[in-house]
Amino acid sequence: MLTPRFRHALIDVRADWCAPCLRMEREVFPHPAVRRMLEDVALIKVDVTAMDNENRELLGHLRADGPPTLFVVDTASGAEYARTRSVGSLKRRELMRRLRPFVDS
Repeated sequence: MLTPRFRHALIDVRADWCAPCLRMEREVFPHPAVRRMLEDVALIKVDVTAMDNENRELLGHLRADGPPTLFVVDTASGAEYARTRSVGSLKRRELMRRLRPFVDS
């Protein structure tokens, strides 16, 4: 049986019209410390720029009111880890604090 490359994934619900999303993409995700953490945690971007019916359904399935929403899931089961969800802009240190338990040391 093959082991998946990533055991955990950070789900990033984002949109092109979302100013906090763009700020995080510009200032938080490119930071070297965050990039190192994302070597152990997959980053899955869910783009809901087009607010059509399909994306509204997807937001409902993810239990997200809209972007930006971030949370960590187990890649094998898809289960969301408790206390990893954030809604709204997130600063680099807060994102790193949430990712730390899922990073292989």
